Order: sequence, then C-alpha cells, then structure tokens
Amino acid sequence: MTDNISMFDKSIRVWIGLAMIVGSIQEGALLPWSAVGLFLIASAWLGFCPLYAGLGFRTPVCKST
Repeated sequence: MTDNISMFDKSIRVWIGLAMIVGSIQEGALLPWSAVGLFLIASAWLGFCPLYAGLGFRTPVCKST
C-alpha cells in the first residue's frame, strides 16, 4: 500500500471529515455522514485512498530527499 494522497489532500480530508462528524452530531443524522467523515480522516491518516487506487488516480506526493 503506497501513498496516493498529497499533504494538501490530507489536510482537506481532515477538515472536511471533522466538519461532517460535527455536523452529523448536531443534526442527529449520525450514521451516514459521520461514517463518511471517519473514512476521510482514516484515509488522510493512512495516506492511502482505496477509491483513488481503484480509479488509478493519485495526487502529487512529495518525497523528502
């Protein structure tokens, strides 16, 4: 499993995931939106998105030298 998510993509996923979880708690629609939010945060933490891998897509990942 190689990284296919850039650092910018990771930060966007974390913020959107947190917003989805907080919004779902406030609205009471806990399961569907909080599950998507957790998926976004988990994929950011792992640096790997299975949807991107299935589609053959990857955002530019900078490797440190």
